[in-house]
Amino acid sequence: MHRLFALLTALALVPLTGAASRAEEKPVVVELFTSQGCSSCPPADALADTLSREPGLLILTLHVDYWDYLGWRDRFARPENTRRQKAYTAMFHARSVYTPQAIVQGSERLVGSDAPALVAAIQAQRALPSIAHIELVRRSDSIDVKLSSAAPIIFRSKGILHLVTYDEPQTVRIERGENAGKTVVYTNVVRDWMKLGVWDGRAPMTISAPMPSMGKGLAVILQDGKVGPILASAWIEP
Repeated sequence: MHRLFALLTALALVPLTGAASRAEEKPVVVELFTSQGCSSCPPADALADTLSREPGLLILTLHVDYWDYLGWRDRFARPENTRRQKAYTAMFHARSVYTPQAIVQGSERLVGSDAPALVAAIQAQRALPSIAHIELVRRSDSIDVKLSSAAPIIFRSKGILHLVTYDEPQTVRIERGENAGKTVVYTNVVRDWMKLGVWDGRAPMTISAPMPSMGKGLAVILQDGKVGPILASAWIEP
């Protein structure tokens, strides 16, 4: 039984997966846009920390910088994260950005602290058939990314491969701002997010790249566009 099952039972929810093998077959990525300066974010950060222990589920925490003016500078905030969230906002034809916001598999947006909605969205994505597969082969100083699919893929935009590195859990004592006096654990904080390449989806392909400094882990994500539906993902952690 997954650790998360006990938590969800306590919350009167349902387990994320019916079997461990299903989680392995269909990985799901959740991007959490958060900020140390946002008073609504600590519950979402705690939920992300718990969910990160679930097999086959990758939680990526992206700290934005637009709350830094409230009296506390978020040392994990990156303008690139803010730009990525704004790109999602445009994709969803939404009016504005907010925190905490969760994006599930690049396809669903919701309040990041809403546990029932988040679990339901993850379940819905896992119920969909896998479109593509990524295999990561780690070498001494490089990594091979092998892409394949059962049938040719027709992208709405283009198949972009993202390489993401993220850190070990970080515990922060917040001294000022809306969360002054709180100690928060941040999980899988994104260190770097870069474009690795483009795949046309018509035939298997292998891309080799230098092994970056990865902190806790490294993920490769195939997305339909710079932002858009995530079609495949894989990650490794030392």
